[in-house]
Amino acid sequence: PVGPTDATVIDNRFVVLDTYGSGVSFFDSHGALLKKVSLPHGIQFQNMVRDRDNSLYVFGTDSEHTRVVHIQNEVITEQAVYKTTRHFINYIIPD
Repeated sequence: PVGPTDATVIDNRFVVLDTYGSGVSFFDSHGALLKKVSLPHGIQFQNMVRDRDNSLYVFGTDSEHTRVVHIQNEVITEQAVYKTTRHFINYIIPD
């Protein structure tokens, strides 16, 4: 994927996952850029899920791993890496 691959709204802010730019960008209701959180390079981030407390989980893959990045208050708070047998994420089920 190239360019924006997913989006959501949090507290009247539009949040865009930009795979090509390796980041998550936050925009105000008028479209002005508020902040960009850089994601680790070398991973194709494809999807994000907003949970009940408005934190984000961003999912991406490389050739052997799935990486999950947790963003809370516009800051990366944790990362997890899982060994995978597929090269892409085909669905996400939020809890």
